[in-house]
Amino acid sequence: YLVRVTANLDLGDYLRIIAGEGNDVKVHFDNGVIVSGEEFVRMQLEDIGAVILIGVMDGPVNAYHARFATPKHREVMLADSTTCTWKGCNAPASECDAHHMVEHQHGGETTPSNLGWLCKYHNSQAARGTRGHTERRDGQITYVSPYGNVTATGTDHKARADNRKPPD
Repeated sequence: YLVRVTANLDLGDYLRIIAGEGNDVKVHFDNGVIVSGEEFVRMQLEDIGAVILIGVMDGPVNAYHARFATPKHREVMLADSTTCTWKGCNAPASECDAHHMVEHQHGGETTPSNLGWLCKYHNSQAARGTRGHTERRDGQITYVSPYGNVTATGTDHKARADNRKPPD
């Protein structure tokens, strides 16, 4: 028997939480629990419930499974790339979405090792599956074309580490 909970969250408060400014936001769950915005982003809710976004004028506007990247995830992701990781795109990370390389619906976790920057356009294309996708290979984010061609698009951490090693 699985109990599901729902978090009711004002749309403006949700946007503040995503921007990393929601420490004073109070999130109300349907079971009576109230947590701060900071506690909310640390929770792993995808298996137990949903987030209902509520607009001030519109009332409930949408429902989402809680799977968004926290400000800390986004900061860590900058070590992999400062731009969109789709081949040939240089949109800055500040204008990109934190994309699940292994899609959330297929068991992909919201962790820095499974996240990569994709601009809004390429994030929508990756969901199609016919335009290619990004994945991590040997620690580096790569773009894989629909034909299987692989292009490294993220930071090569191995090469950076090899360059720091003292010569033999």
